[in-house]
Amino acid sequence: MRKRQSTINPAKDGVFDNQQSTIRNIALLFPMAFLIFFVVSLGAEEVYLLEEGGIKVLFESPHEPVARELAEIYPGVRAELENIFGWDLNITPSIILIRDTKQFQQMIRSPLTVAFAVPEKDLIVIDYSKMSAHTF
Repeated sequence: MRKRQSTINPAKDGVFDNQQSTIRNIALLFPMAFLIFFVVSLGAEEVYLLEEGGIKVLFESPHEPVARELAEIYPGVRAELENIFGWDLNITPSIILIRDTKQFQQMIRSPLTVAFAVPEKDLIVIDYSKMSAHTF
């Protein structure tokens, strides 16, 4: 009688799933850790948090009017998105306004990018220096 030798198929047995999950978690945690470090070291100015209108905005003091404007228009934007797409947006997004293009470029490394999102964290980061005086 011939003994049957068992083989392990990593893809079939879930070995790669765990590795991919670990890699994905590291890939998500690294940028978030960098962003946290970056926000703490935005410069000599203090970073303020505005929680209003269903949104959180992190900003330096010169950007307070923009932060307030974002908080003011967000409920209407959210309602419009829910109406158009049928979405139920029960989230509180966080927006970080970055004043220094060099610091923003260290995170994204693309001169054409003015904002990016991290959907898993409900986070939007905006290079405010590239926006016009009245964007919204």
